[in-house]
Amino acid sequence: MVIRWYLKQKIKGEHKMKKDIFYYGMNIHTGKPIYYDRRQSAYSNSLITGTSGTGKSTFAIKEIEQILQNTEDDVIILDMNGDYEELVKKNNGTIIDFLSPNTHMDPLYTPNYINNNLEHEVYTFDDIIGLCCIAMDQELGSIEIKSIYNILKKLYKNFENPSFQNFYEMLIAETDHNMRNVGLHLKYYVDMMPYLFEIQTNKVLDDIIYNPKKRIIAYKLYNTPSCNASFYIMLCLIDIWQKITYKKNQQKRTWIYFDNIYLILQNNVLSDTFAKIYKRGRKWGCISTCVIDDIEKLCNFQLGRIIRCNTSFLISFNQRAAGRDIIQQLFNINDQVMSCMQKGLGVGEGLQYIHDKNDEIIVFRQ
Repeated sequence: MVIRWYLKQKIKGEHKMKKDIFYYGMNIHTGKPIYYDRRQSAYSNSLITGTSGTGKSTFAIKEIEQILQNTEDDVIILDMNGDYEELVKKNNGTIIDFLSPNTHMDPLYTPNYINNNLEHEVYTFDDIIGLCCIAMDQELGSIEIKSIYNILKKLYKNFENPSFQNFYEMLIAETDHNMRNVGLHLKYYVDMMPYLFEIQTNKVLDDIIYNPKKRIIAYKLYNTPSCNASFYIMLCLIDIWQKITYKKNQQKRTWIYFDNIYLILQNNVLSDTFAKIYKRGRKWGCISTCVIDDIEKLCNFQLGRIIRCNTSFLISFNQRAAGRDIIQQLFNINDQVMSCMQKGLGVGEGLQYIHDKNDEIIVFRQ
């Protein structure tokens, strides 16, 4: 009993001494605690994968708790399954509920803390065209895209603070049949969620910028209609990019957790917008984490290859046989290590692959 108490105190002491880095469980083979600081990595992004119920969300939640306790960084979560709501409430965070009449999220909102309006407009134009594609459920042609660009330029010329409602009203007023058709498809979402666009503001951005205590925000996506999920996700990605744009000249980092990214993989517009965040965001203090059940699905899409090339920290919990083969091939894991997964891992047990440590691979337990 005395020895066990001593070991616990020793580990606690080590953990306390290493407060500036993060604790990621115990090495099953050596019994030693695992510490790593993703912030120091050239590619700080992470991928968490494993079959349902193996411990993916628990791992992410434990990391988020350390971020909030040991750093001044912000956290944003795309919560697809409701796994993070309790964590957000416990830490006085904000939950963005698209079905709540108190939620206002205008994608054309330009807050007064955006310094470079031209740069902001360029990104906004691309994002709005993406929303149009999702509303139409099809790719737009080059002529249609050019027409929308011209309408957006006219919009910014006619209105000092243009709103999304101004935009779709201009589309409907166009003599071009194709532009009116785009406007009518957007009107479907405006009519369905009038409260979302009726006030020219963005609660997500304002909460983060003006209230420093609101360090964690989650988009509540698990209660939204599945037929409109892509539109809601695109609104979230636009908000996230605006947040990164504001923070790029600041010293404060933002950690983003994309839970269950399968819906993003299936949509080309969402994939392109996500890739922009995942690849370019890290240069501006953004650290991204992807969570997905099925590694096989990830590898079937171009975005999956982008994620692999821009990820330095892999957490793989138990996988099906095909998933284990993919993990071994993607990360060049030897047969001896893979035999642990083939024998079967318990809940909360898995592999950690750390690119910065000479491709170190650790079998761990949370």
